Amino acid sequence: MGEEKPDEELMGKRKSSPRLSTTFDDVDTLMIARLGRNIHVEKKL
Repeated sequence: MGEEKPDEELMGKRKSSPRLSTTFDDVDTLMIARLGRNIHVEKKL
């Protein structure tokens, strides 16, 4: 039972890493989308 606890902690850390990377990817996508919208607005003006 004692060996299972460290394994769970490692899995938790592994899960948190991909979540953080996914969050950064989402932020990049949102930033690109916002920049694209701003460019379209400038072209219209």
